Formats: sequence, C-alpha cells, structure tokens
Amino acid sequence: MAATEASGITTIQDLKGKRVGVSDLTGGEVPLVRAVLEEAGLSQGADVLLVPVGDGSALTIEALRNGQVDAYSSNLFDIAAIQAQGIGMVTILPQEAQDFSANGVVVSAQMLEDNREKLAGFLRAVAKGVVYAAANDERAFALAADIRPEEFEDKAIARPSWDVARRLKTPPAALEDARLGSHYLDGFQAYHDFLRQGTEEKVRCL
Repeated sequence: MAATEASGITTIQDLKGKRVGVSDLTGGEVPLVRAVLEEAGLSQGADVLLVPVGDGSALTIEALRNGQVDAYSSNLFDIAAIQAQGIGMVTILPQEAQDFSANGVVVSAQMLEDNREKLAGFLRAVAKGVVYAAANDERAFALAADIRPEEFEDKAIARPSWDVARRLKTPPAALEDARLGSHYLDGFQAYHDFLRQGTEEKVRCL
C-alpha cells in the first residue's frame, strides 16, 4: 500500500477524505486495506473511498497521474511497475503488515496424502532454486530471462520486478536460524488475526 509522493500522504491516518485505488472490489488486497483502515480508526466509505483502477496497468498509471486516486494497494510487483513509469510512491503500509507472510504453497489434505513424494520433490526443487538465486543473483537473472524472455522484454520493469522477487524470498529475521522452508507460524497467525478486523462489508465505492 503506497501513496504518490505528490499527494503528501505519509501515513494511513493521512488517507482520511482520500481515495485509495485497488485492482477491483473483489481483489485480494481489499481485506488488507479494510483491516489497515480499521486499525487506524478510519472507515471505508465514510472516511476513505476505494476505487477500482486495475492491477498496475495503463489504467492504474493514469488514475495515479491525474489524481483520480491518492494511493494504491496491490502487490509489490505492481508498485515496482508504477515506479518504473516515473511515478514516485511512498510506502504507507504499517510495518507490522509489511512483515506478514508473502508467499506459500497450499494443498488439500487429500492431495498431500496421495502425492506426498511428488510434492516433496517439487518443493525441494523450488528450495534449490531459491538458494541458487540467492547465491548467484546475476546468473539466476540471466537464466530466468532465457527461460521466460517475454517477462524480461521491458528492461525498465524487469530489474525492479526481480528485486521484488528477491525481497519476497528472503526469510524474516525470526527464521534466520531455522531450516529453509520452515513455516513462519507467528506471521501467519498475525496475518489471520489482522485481516479479521476488515472482513465486514461496508461498501461505498466508486
């Protein structure tokens, strides 16, 4: 969740009377936005309007440039793409929310029971890739560009997106001495508890 530098917004409290862009009103970021507002004592609708402006697309860029929205909530890749277009953004998401778990792999109990060996092999390969990329950043970047060249065509976005991916794969300080792949249970619980603050539907959107 970030605000444009031009807006002068630096905290969640500054959003009172403002508009926050989201991908769409059913986007995965919306529960987080509601919870963050609730935590700050703000109400969606009465204090802050949510406006659907796409997922880092040209529509999003235009909405930020023309002041249709003052801030935007999405994933870090979209924020990186926006900044690559020359729009300065200031992160306003509280630190506690920035430390929430970012990525995970979830399967049903039945899938795990039926395919335990295959799943273990797949996740072992993913872990090896993460370790290799952490130790050989430039080489891993070149390999990824060879494998998925369409994702690296725009040089202005490719590098910032790669930097975001590296950041998301970095374990939190709490797991510094834990085995690779260890679950950050405290983080998942905090994420769950935080999101429950913003699940009530209070709709007044544009």
